[in-house]
Amino acid sequence: MRELSGESVLLDLKSGVYFGLNAVGTRIWTLMNEGGSLEDVGRILCDEFDVPPPDVQGDVLRFASELCAHGLCHVAPPR
Repeated sequence: MRELSGESVLLDLKSGVYFGLNAVGTRIWTLMNEGGSLEDVGRILCDEFDVPPPDVQGDVLRFASELCAHGLCHVAPPR
């Protein structure tokens, strides 16, 4: 991942395909990499962007699902 002016580019090393992330996607990616659960990520985003939890949780789950579908992340069991 490389961050460029608040947005990021991810490279899938297996396929050579690049994925662009906007500022919110970049923030989600960063929070996920810090090791928090998707629920933790959602709570933090609610606070940072002042958005209702149901809206944020659905967006976070869709984003994570898309990353997983492309092999860019995986779901780890709860600690």
